Amino acid sequence: MSKIIKTQFPFPGLDTLTNTYGNSSPMNLAWTFFGFSKGYNFLIGFFELLGMLLIYRRTVTLGALISLGTTINIMAINYFYDVPVKILSTALVVLCIFLLLPNIKQIWNFFVMNTYSKLTVFNSSTLKRAPLKGIIGIKIAFISIVFFITIKDIKSRERIIGDTAIKTPLYGIYEVETFVMNSDTLSPLLTDNIRWRQLVVNWPGNARIRLMDNTSYYTNFKVDTLKERITIGHENSLNYKTNYKNQLIISGEFNQDSILVTFNSVDLRKFKLINRDFRWISEVPFNE
Repeated sequence: MSKIIKTQFPFPGLDTLTNTYGNSSPMNLAWTFFGFSKGYNFLIGFFELLGMLLIYRRTVTLGALISLGTTINIMAINYFYDVPVKILSTALVVLCIFLLLPNIKQIWNFFVMNTYSKLTVFNSSTLKRAPLKGIIGIKIAFISIVFFITIKDIKSRERIIGDTAIKTPLYGIYEVETFVMNSDTLSPLLTDNIRWRQLVVNWPGNARIRLMDNTSYYTNFKVDTLKERITIGHENSLNYKTNYKNQLIISGEFNQDSILVTFNSVDLRKFKLINRDFRWISEVPFNE
């Protein structure tokens, strides 16, 4: 459900857009791949949800076959892209195989030998009618409650981390145009580990500052839109303002130095990952 209601893999954030493949972890690379496409999320989520066929005795084998395909894929991603939850995904694969064992011969005959075989199905008729109705009622109630809780939890997370979540104040990527420290304008030297190069504000409460030498660090970043104040770190409180040129200007004391920084806001549509839309036909592969 967290794929159908797209929350497990949000669209690549600003940090990802401004990072390089070489600096990306294997897990972040996988999350970027999955997070890009809503359609692909829905498709894989739909087939994982087909595992619900396990609920009904007559479709247990079909459900286990479908679930085996999806869980092997999950297990492979966890193994080879260094994602946690390796043990749980492995357990899911083992459980699917376990459910298929009573019908392994029939499956072999059907898919390989091309012969008909009747599946082994648990016969519920051996139960008394009254207890059977009670069991079915409990099962329906349990499944309904699980579904309700799951969807409620995912919808609440969607409002926080989903693609349609409300953006934090000053959300965006900002390139430094001028950086003045203690009345001295610092030149944009690529070896400088003091002058800022870029500010990325992606999530509430934190931001990433990239220096000229391309090193970067995350810091607390709180915005007071009423007072037009920014708190960077724990003690640095600075003034900020924006203008019609899509510029952000901050000024004040930062780590016992006075700074005045002018940023240019980056148009996010310049990223190919954002502006490349769906196309039925591509004359040549757009592999850049």
